[in-house]
Amino acid sequence: MIILSAEHISQALSMKEAIQAVEDGFTKLSLNKVLMPQRTTLTFNNVWHGIMPCILLNEEKLSIKLVSVAPDNKLKGLPTTSAQLALIDAHTGQLLALMEATLLTAMRTGAASAIATKYLALKNIESLGIIGAGFQARFQLKAIREVRAFKRALVFDVVKRAAEKFANEMSKKLGLDIMAVDSAKQVASKSEVIVTATTSKTPVLLGEWVNEGVHVNAIGAHTPDARELDDDLIMKSKLVVDQREACLREAGDLIIPISKGLFSQDKIYAELGEITSGSKPGRTTDDEITVFKSVGLAVQDAAVAKVAYEKAVKMGIGYEVKL
Repeated sequence: MIILSAEHISQALSMKEAIQAVEDGFTKLSLNKVLMPQRTTLTFNNVWHGIMPCILLNEEKLSIKLVSVAPDNKLKGLPTTSAQLALIDAHTGQLLALMEATLLTAMRTGAASAIATKYLALKNIESLGIIGAGFQARFQLKAIREVRAFKRALVFDVVKRAAEKFANEMSKKLGLDIMAVDSAKQVASKSEVIVTATTSKTPVLLGEWVNEGVHVNAIGAHTPDARELDDDLIMKSKLVVDQREACLREAGDLIIPISKGLFSQDKIYAELGEITSGSKPGRTTDDEITVFKSVGLAVQDAAVAKVAYEKAVKMGIGYEVKL
């Protein structure tokens, strides 16, 4: 077996490859070509832990990821999200690889938003808006840049210096005009695509701020008591989810308005895989507001882990060990 560090993953897997792999994964999920139970979750001292298994049937590989989300880590100078992944031969049970999966998680989460943007956003956009300036946000920007040639990005974070650091760092990396702004409302009013990538438990994006024709990727809230979007935005949007069952089980963005009688599960337009597989169209009018709500699926991890592993073996990178 081999051990792949974050550095190995970055060498082996490009964002474009991650997007292709994750789109294929969503399509296979829609066509029942994966085995993927709902994840097991535990919460301890305000830290959320998830265990996420998946078998890609045609690839005959099992991936199991352990991911933890610790909102207070940013106060300690640590990543909010950390993860590890085991890739196993599904026929023999032999361990093929252990991977540092924090980077993998950020890449596959960014990839999902890029795919949703590809199918749901207007073709021509001027600005991308990002609410939340953490690790995940960087990969949202990189991924969406692969599918839309926007001219500028606006970023807001409750910690102003985090937004300023993000703007400075990412503008240099991508050669893009990125501006740190003073409010989420300012982000929303000037962007055709908006990403919410926060650890907030209360709405950071209000429907009254969002213009016609805007697409929103909401990736941050993944527990029943947390939400990034208000009732108004959920009610007036065409809503696409990564998976109905997962979002109705975990996403406060849906669970809370449903509990108030303001929304119902039959108003979910589609799962993303239904759109990538061609079963349903994506955006159909220029003025509709579209929302992609994701809580993250094991099939995304399995898809990128498989590509990263095969590329690493081909490149001869990683630490080979015997357990």
